[in-house]
Amino acid sequence: MKPVKELDPAYLYAGEINVKNRKIAIALNLAGLALLFLFGRLFLQLGSAIRPEIESSALFSVFAIVDLLAMVLGLIGVLILHELVHGFFFWLFTGERPKFGLHILYAYAAAPDWYIPRNRFFVVGLAPFAGLSLAGLLLLPFVPFPAVPILLFCLIFNAAGSVGDLAVGGWLLSQPKNLMVNDTGPSMAFYKAASPAIASMSQRWLLLAGLLGLEEKEARRAFAGLVGRYTEQGRFYHNLEHVRAVLDTAEKLKALADDYTAVQLAVWFHDVVYDPRAEDNEVRSAEYARRTLAELGLAPEIAKRVSDLILTTISHQAEAGDIDAQILIDADLATLGVDEARFRSQSEALRRELSWLPDEEYRQGRELILNNFLARERIYYTDQLFDALEDNARRNLNWAVNAQS
Repeated sequence: MKPVKELDPAYLYAGEINVKNRKIAIALNLAGLALLFLFGRLFLQLGSAIRPEIESSALFSVFAIVDLLAMVLGLIGVLILHELVHGFFFWLFTGERPKFGLHILYAYAAAPDWYIPRNRFFVVGLAPFAGLSLAGLLLLPFVPFPAVPILLFCLIFNAAGSVGDLAVGGWLLSQPKNLMVNDTGPSMAFYKAASPAIASMSQRWLLLAGLLGLEEKEARRAFAGLVGRYTEQGRFYHNLEHVRAVLDTAEKLKALADDYTAVQLAVWFHDVVYDPRAEDNEVRSAEYARRTLAELGLAPEIAKRVSDLILTTISHQAEAGDIDAQILIDADLATLGVDEARFRSQSEALRRELSWLPDEEYRQGRELILNNFLARERIYYTDQLFDALEDNARRNLNWAVNAQS
């Protein structure tokens, strides 16, 4: 695999590390301080084996002769070399000049426009630790003895300063080879390949996000949240397959819509919160949608409209002039008008979601819901779905009511 600038929609956002989070930055620096002692002992032992003049037990006496100015210059030099090595490998793999930055708690080299495969990013991350350590040890026999403590100090500082690289490198080894990494410097985001079914949904979501002008990383993060919700354990009907089916039906009614984008967003979020024991799933789904869309930077009026559309699915009734709500409701109820075999399969899936309910209680509740639909003058608002599905939906509902008896 090679680095790419445009990530395949099949890749899902899988988390990130952000050193702008002061807790993370401070934790890494404290861990680095702890590693100073570990690597201090290690490099002094290696140094004493290469230069017998050094006694491995004399850790503090060796550094006592290091001039303070030389230490400061050594620290600066190591910091620069460390990031230059990162940058060299970024350039080697991408062919573009890397981005460098410095903060009071961290320094970085990055390739913010690129997604880099796991193995190559592993090389980028560990190259300064391995490369500079090896180069310093190879140089150690040839430097004048007064410079040995400075060189050892630089090696120890470089190794201890690699704490973040070592932690990420160790984690990367546990991940699939096709993992992709986007390193912007202060943050590092990870993306994992999804199943074909989820990948096709990701493509649809990213297309919508692009039309809305959303930042791709944030859009992928939001989609990962949707996937996490719709793939929760116990979702046998209210899952991504249901969202796909509702999107497909809504698309057939696109020409009728006043705001088709709002309809699409409402479809994506309308069942995002689903607790089969709760009675406020639609309200909580609407709240989730408003919060997420606000975080994505969409205008408050868009988030409110989407939220209002979702709330119409509580009763599955829409105002006479609200064509967008009618499209959403019809698309959501299109499953009532599918062929008999599919309808029965969906009924079984719904029963599995409510398996905690006793049979009699489930029968009574479902019969009430089904009869409410049958009592309507028409189940579908739009003429297209009324003509295509009304008869089949009533046939399915009557079968289900009789089956409950």
